[in-house]
Amino acid sequence: MRVGANVTIDDGSGPQPCTPFLLVTKSGIKPAPVTCGKYSVLLQSMEVESHTVNLRILGEDRAPGSGMGQRVVLRVTRKPAIGLVWLGTLLLLAGGALALSRPRLEMRPA
Repeated sequence: MRVGANVTIDDGSGPQPCTPFLLVTKSGIKPAPVTCGKYSVLLQSMEVESHTVNLRILGEDRAPGSGMGQRVVLRVTRKPAIGLVWLGTLLLLAGGALALSRPRLEMRPA
């Protein structure tokens, strides 16, 4: 099973979406590196209760001990009302099905 976080990284050439993930197996949980532009992104841990993730971003020019040569800007978003969007979609589908089926019922001979 895979558990991931949707991330968008802009390396100067434009935003690039990627999904780093944790691979859950019988032997344990392992982070899987995902290449996003010129960076490699690791999802190291995820805490569902506190809504936090721990990401590690490695660039092509970052070597251990080289210091913080680059800046990382993070924007974290949550979409708590997405359930309402899906509920609205289901209501629209139900209304459309009712609108299509009602003329058929009225046209049937009694």
